[in-house]
Amino acid sequence: MKKIYEFKGLSKNQKKELTKNYFKSEWKNLLISYIFIILSSSKPFFSSKNGALFVLIWFTLAILLSIYAYINQSDYMNSKKKAVKYSRKHKNVEVEKGSTFFPEIGGGTFIGMQVLAALVVYIFILPVSLYLQFKNREIYNKVYMKLLIGIFADTYIVAFFNVTLYIFIEFIHNCVNDRTTLKKTISSLKLKYVIGCVGAIIIFCMAIIYYFTKEFEGLFGDMARKIVGSIYIIFILYPLIKCIKQMINKKKLLSQ
Repeated sequence: MKKIYEFKGLSKNQKKELTKNYFKSEWKNLLISYIFIILSSSKPFFSSKNGALFVLIWFTLAILLSIYAYINQSDYMNSKKKAVKYSRKHKNVEVEKGSTFFPEIGGGTFIGMQVLAALVVYIFILPVSLYLQFKNREIYNKVYMKLLIGIFADTYIVAFFNVTLYIFIEFIHNCVNDRTTLKKTISSLKLKYVIGCVGAIIIFCMAIIYYFTKEFEGLFGDMARKIVGSIYIIFILYPLIKCIKQMINKKKLLSQ
């Protein structure tokens, strides 16, 4: 049997072009995200006690993994197309069917890479955290505990917040496209989905409270911190705001 990887995929130039397209599409979101990460810094900036540096590593790693996934999925699908064409011309040769990918810039792929990158970051941070706790619990509580909680909040909570937001946006799209009322949809939910929804809402609320009160306390006073936090909340909720706006416009067009 001929395997998918035996068929030539994308060239180096095509892969470079995909990378350029990725940054061309996402540069605004990435730049704003980096600005907010820097604004969440503590003083001094270049210090191992500045959680923003670890978040910067996490976010950069998530971007690189996302680009890698996008290019490799595109490369695989290119090889699969050639495999399909080959199987049509050579019906006596067995060719692997393979999997189907839908390469995307950002979206669910990037969210998945954020979660994966968070796991990678904590593979290194967790042993350090345990070592510091066993070495001197009092110093850990005073110096390092807040730092590690901050890193956790800015990686896992951000990642799972984005997962929750993505699911919620998909839910709105499905309700509108299927013309199903929200009341009917909620009433038909099974217990496991209800528990999942409650958990998602809790994560969502925890994230919003943290961004508003704690995220930017390193460089800003109480009032300035809340202002910057509010702007950040609007930025991260923009996909949801955009989705709701599109659905309202669509409903208006259908009613005309």
